[in-house]
Amino acid sequence: MYALPAALDILSVGYRLVRGSLKRRLDEAAPLEVQQRISRYAHGALGAHDVRTRRAGQVTFIECHLVVPGEMPVEVTHRICEALKDSLRRVFQGSLVTIHVEPESKANPQGIVVR
Repeated sequence: MYALPAALDILSVGYRLVRGSLKRRLDEAAPLEVQQRISRYAHGALGAHDVRTRRAGQVTFIECHLVVPGEMPVEVTHRICEALKDSLRRVFQGSLVTIHVEPESKANPQGIVVR
């Protein structure tokens, strides 16, 4: 009589633990805050796509592809990336940010539009 409620409780707790563990280990869509920061702080870029985040312990990994005009100098592109990384690190302290830069001609047409 008492075994069924106890078993259901154990199953429920186990399910929540496994689900939470998997969620932290798998890539997931970028939180709205990441998308807003990219839109706001990537001045000079045309857009971004393939924005992903994941956590490993206390570290948040943020990855994105940043689209820039094909003729943009490397120095300018580097400045844009550093400003964006600094902005993301201020909000997500201890995060590791990776930005892949793409010329407009090779870019995925869907994603975040930079203002």
